[in-house]
Amino acid sequence: MDQENYTSVNEDYLNQFCKDFISDVTRLIDQAYNRQKSKVDLGYFTGTDKEVLLHSHFCQSKYRSFCGQTDFLAAVKGTLETKGNHPIVIAAESGSGKTSLMAKIAQAAPTWINPNLVKVLRFLGTSLASTQLSPLLRSIFKQLHMIYNLDIPDIDSMPLQGLVKHFNQLLSRVSSLNDRPLLILLDALDQMSANELAHRMDWLPTVCPPNVYIIVSTLPQQYGILFSLKKILGGKLQFLSVPKLSESTIKDIMKMSLQLSNRKLTDFQESCLMTAFKQCPQPLYMKILLEEAKTWTSFKKDSIELAPNTMSAIYLFFRRLQARYPPNLVKYALGYLCIGMNGLSEVELEDLLSLKDECMDEVFQYHDPPVDGVVHIPSSIWPRIKNNLGDFLVERQSSGKMLLSWFHRMVLQVAFVAFVSDQTDQAKPEQEVKIASFKFHQDIVRMLMAENGVHSDIVLTQRNKTIPNANRHVMPQPTTAQNVRKLTLLPYHMLQSGPFEIVSKDIKEHIFYNLSFLLAKLHSAHVGHLMMDFNNILNQNSDKEIELMRDFIGLCRSRDLTNKDVPYLIVEILGRLPSLAANNQHLMRLVENANQYLAKYKHPLMVPVFPFLPAPGGLLRATITGPDKLFPISTEQPLIVMKGPQCGCGAWYLLTNEQVRSFERGHEFTCEDMNTLVSLSPSGKQVARCNGQTVIIWDVFSGNITQDVSIPVKSQTTYTHIATHEAATVIADTSGAVTIISNGKINQCQAHNAELSSLHINSNGKIIVAVSNSQHKLAVIPVTSGMVMNTIPLPGECIKLLISSDGRFAVAACQPHVFLQVDITNAKSLGTMTSSKAKDIPIRDFIMSGNGLYYLSTAGFTLNIWKASTQQLLQQLTSEDAEGGLDLVCLDPTEHFAFTSDVSSGDVDVWHLSSAQRLTTFEIAGRVTGFTMHPSTSTLYTTSTDRKCCVWNTGAMLHNARTKCLPFLKDAKVKKYEKAMLSGDLEIKSKDVQVLSAIGMQPYTSGIDLIEGYSLPSGSGFHGFHLGLDDAPAKKIKSVGKLSSLSYPDINKPVTKVLLASNTKSLICIYPGQGPAVYNQDTGTLSRQLYTSCKEVKDVCFGLDEKILLGIVESFEDSCTYLQAWDFKYGDEAKMKLSLPVKAMCITHKRDRVVTCTTETGALHFTVLHLQVELEVCNSFTVPMENACKQEIHWLKISHDQTFFILGFDSPKFAGQTECIVIDVADNIGKIKKDQDVSLGFGMITLMCKAESPVHVILQDNTVLSGSSQGDINHWDLKTCQMINPLFTKGKETAPASSKFNKIKYVPPHHEGINEISTSPDQNLLAVSSADRRISLWSCAQKFLFYLEGHKDEVLCAAISDDKQYASSGSKDQTIRLWSLTTKDCLCYFTAYNDIFEIHMSSDNRRIIARSDKEQQKICLLKILNIKYQ
Repeated sequence: MDQENYTSVNEDYLNQFCKDFISDVTRLIDQAYNRQKSKVDLGYFTGTDKEVLLHSHFCQSKYRSFCGQTDFLAAVKGTLETKGNHPIVIAAESGSGKTSLMAKIAQAAPTWINPNLVKVLRFLGTSLASTQLSPLLRSIFKQLHMIYNLDIPDIDSMPLQGLVKHFNQLLSRVSSLNDRPLLILLDALDQMSANELAHRMDWLPTVCPPNVYIIVSTLPQQYGILFSLKKILGGKLQFLSVPKLSESTIKDIMKMSLQLSNRKLTDFQESCLMTAFKQCPQPLYMKILLEEAKTWTSFKKDSIELAPNTMSAIYLFFRRLQARYPPNLVKYALGYLCIGMNGLSEVELEDLLSLKDECMDEVFQYHDPPVDGVVHIPSSIWPRIKNNLGDFLVERQSSGKMLLSWFHRMVLQVAFVAFVSDQTDQAKPEQEVKIASFKFHQDIVRMLMAENGVHSDIVLTQRNKTIPNANRHVMPQPTTAQNVRKLTLLPYHMLQSGPFEIVSKDIKEHIFYNLSFLLAKLHSAHVGHLMMDFNNILNQNSDKEIELMRDFIGLCRSRDLTNKDVPYLIVEILGRLPSLAANNQHLMRLVENANQYLAKYKHPLMVPVFPFLPAPGGLLRATITGPDKLFPISTEQPLIVMKGPQCGCGAWYLLTNEQVRSFERGHEFTCEDMNTLVSLSPSGKQVARCNGQTVIIWDVFSGNITQDVSIPVKSQTTYTHIATHEAATVIADTSGAVTIISNGKINQCQAHNAELSSLHINSNGKIIVAVSNSQHKLAVIPVTSGMVMNTIPLPGECIKLLISSDGRFAVAACQPHVFLQVDITNAKSLGTMTSSKAKDIPIRDFIMSGNGLYYLSTAGFTLNIWKASTQQLLQQLTSEDAEGGLDLVCLDPTEHFAFTSDVSSGDVDVWHLSSAQRLTTFEIAGRVTGFTMHPSTSTLYTTSTDRKCCVWNTGAMLHNARTKCLPFLKDAKVKKYEKAMLSGDLEIKSKDVQVLSAIGMQPYTSGIDLIEGYSLPSGSGFHGFHLGLDDAPAKKIKSVGKLSSLSYPDINKPVTKVLLASNTKSLICIYPGQGPAVYNQDTGTLSRQLYTSCKEVKDVCFGLDEKILLGIVESFEDSCTYLQAWDFKYGDEAKMKLSLPVKAMCITHKRDRVVTCTTETGALHFTVLHLQVELEVCNSFTVPMENACKQEIHWLKISHDQTFFILGFDSPKFAGQTECIVIDVADNIGKIKKDQDVSLGFGMITLMCKAESPVHVILQDNTVLSGSSQGDINHWDLKTCQMINPLFTKGKETAPASSKFNKIKYVPPHHEGINEISTSPDQNLLAVSSADRRISLWSCAQKFLFYLEGHKDEVLCAAISDDKQYASSGSKDQTIRLWSLTTKDCLCYFTAYNDIFEIHMSSDNRRIIARSDKEQQKICLLKILNIKYQ
């Protein structure tokens, strides 16, 4: 400054400037220090303490600057005081100041309620644990347990279902502490992640106990949260809407904001702001304009143009930001935040900007990158932009990372328009907006696919410089279970990165057919997360290959796939998919990768040798283990309610087939209770259960208990039936009395003077119908009066009663085949309906159409269609090949099709009603116990006797049937093909494809076909097809001709016998109606088919060192059974067939002789054959026995020294039991060893075992070990038929004194029955399989060694390896387990999805062969990896 122009005024100005500068800088440093200090202070806290402090500080920051809204706060106070027994919901649009209001409510609540009020505050989306439902609930619970000094349960490992239950229980406990009431305040429910179905709000308690208050807030339209709250709260909803700001409040807010910033406006500037605020009185709008006004100078007196509304103000703010910083950098940074799933982390954002050449070109326009060859955004740029965004951004947690996202919904919308869709003057069409967003998603996909970082060329145009292969220095993104962020984002962003027809190939290659991705996803999250990825894509697009993989995952057991220690996904892939891989390149690569994975795997594992598990892509979509009964599906919620002895009663989510609700409470309910005392309301909204003393009612949607009512308990009576409705719940006891629970009151009336047969309540909850078959009456009881209005006689035993959907009429199906129609509103009979064609055939089941105009009933082998209005039988559809007759019937929602089950098998027939044709038959494991269909998708759900619920994709099948198959063709060429198919003699040529398509068939490589457009691969659970031609009755086709040669064992046929050949590494399978099939044990491929001219092979065994295969065969001519032999080593021609009928056979221990047995009048005839080149009869003798020809011989055993025979017969006294006799043949005379009155108490014969499988083993010292149904292992001497001693594990001191066996006191080795006793080949080791879920191991001296424990249900069978190092076992838990007998550990297990009743191990320990499902008799051939071989 020139000295001559220097004045004292200048000096004063400069001095003041310096002072102000020092003061401002000091103030900013102090503020930053205090902010940092608060963060440091929080660092001393961990877990719940830190979470509480974070939300407390946030609350304080919001209410400190709050003013106004006194009327609304008064309304909240009044609601808390008068209606605080239900949650209060506050809803307001984005930018309306809702969060500040919630903070003010939290601050004022103690003065409203109680000075000792405990406040639990969560401003969702502002902390690590407040964006995910489970962590949110856990943090709330821990805070409450600490404050109220309650014992803390293990909630960290508790699943969501348990957390929701604990929420209600915890609030009830807190309620009892009257001196410290509780307020739970949850702001911004819309900020929660959609994971765990949080937006359905069924986790929120619907009732607040005394002294407990809950206040929540949300946006009114976001994610359907408000709709869900209205649904679960109903008329109890306490809803408050935030009003607009008043003019006085606006002035107060403006004044306070300017004072806090030490700013002041001119009157003109203040007037301009007030005018704008009156037009748009939103707090967010005010905040943006006030921040802008703080930058105005006092001499700014020109006209001020302000944005007219909030969105315009936000838009102008963004444009100013672009003017201050590189525009492309701002555009892409904020654009990525808009489309990022749940936001982006700062590291991800910087990586994305570093990968964007346009951004890097702007950043490095004035200088080169500081490190040669490395191009990455400087770390100082993004923090400055973030600082300018201020409260617009919020940090939240997702997938284990802290993410940045937009806090206000409106800011997000404006940012999307400004940066992603790039809309300026006018709105773009939706398709153009979508296309504009593709590039942003593509950039995120590129970042996520960078397994090892990114190196790529970049041209810096401003510097006129090219950097080849520049290292972008981005974070590597490996596909591992730890990289949850990639696993979550990649499916979403890849789907959004372009048109589906273009990106679908990448989706398959990198996600759904990528083994690394699938394993990582399943090991990092639940199967439901992967299923949601599938559904998110398939809900918008149709793709058969992606649908195939979704069905594949649905077929697998969830807990196996998510096992992080064992790659069971690999096992499932090899067990289901290889047969489909030939025509699917993605599937072929997946199978190849699975095999490559196994080559590197180093731990014990069992894998299928060939694909014998049901393949995806067919009717069977998923299997749920546990339920044995299901209830109808409601249209209002995607849940199905089922129950079973193992899984209890609960609700399963239809999209993922996972159990999400459990209607249990402690251990109050037993299996016996579950059989009868469970009821679902007609609307499907509530479940009621009774344990004899209490009726508990659950809300299905939320899983919460809504009622818990103690009921009267009468002496000498028990409750037998329950029916429920939202208006009332009714239970009946053995005396015929009915107890009605309605509106909190209990009323009783005597419906009948005898026990009821069934109990019902109509759809409006006003009328109860009680049926008594012993009195042949039906009682009608109005709920309101609680008294019997009328009793109506029944024409016969009522087997089922249904009430019409409008609740006015009931129909009772009575025996033998009569329908009684009742007007239940007036309690009068409308008459009966029957037909001479059906009246003599007992009815088994019936259903009504939705409008009640038609009935469908099953009786015998017919499906009967009745018309109610004319009371006549319209049609009878006959199932000629049903094994035991038709049983259950189910109607699809369109009422064009019906499903019927078979009484004695798993066959399900599909009928088209209008054409009276049977379309197809598919088979279910076990007998069907329940049917229900999804009302929208026509998906069929079945439960069966094997405790499984199967989900069938019948909707697509029925759709194709309606559109393509139902006018049936009749030309001669079609009839020719039908005849060829039925004869099983059809070979398809290329020119025949058109004709096959015309009759609704497609050629398929697996040899299984059905309706056009819906091909089913082998193993899909489908077993045949019916041609619906008018002039030919539909017949079940078990195999369709010669479409393909089966190289593997046929999984669609029962295997009645398996046999292992150690020398040739062969597996012999016996199928009904054909000779023995010989397969290679290593590959599972067919080696040869042995010929037989007989009808069926009943049994087989090896002789002469596996050179000869012996079998019992049934003749076509006389249906008798004979002995047949094959030269197994050199040829497959039959060597000989004895003319003498054979009932049973047994090979001697040295395998050089075979003994056969047959029955004659009054005698048993035995023949001994010497096994040489030609079979030679070396001896025969007869043993007298009364009624021998009437006895069914099941098996024949020979002692090691060939001195005793043991035969198993049907027991004449005990159904399902086999009695045994011992025959001394040492002198070849054949004397029957009679009982010496020391048997197991079953009468004449010494040994007793279950069914056809002998539960005993003959030892080398001519003694026998046998198992009992009580868990005993008894030891018998064949010479004396006396029990020597039972085997025991502990000692003689703890046995009951009443034990009669030689007065030995002992503890039985098993708590429940013995299912099998097996030995090692040298008989030095014994394995006993028991129903108590354990296997006991014993030495040859019958000394107990140890137990093998790990099965979840009865152990049915076990096998010991030749080297006695390993054992394998099969169980009703549907698993095969491999055990180390050295460490006593389970090395691995295999899920076979059926009960395992027979198991074998190969001599080299390399393979396990098992049979599962006694009805369908399926075969399992497993390869054992990574264990010590012989």
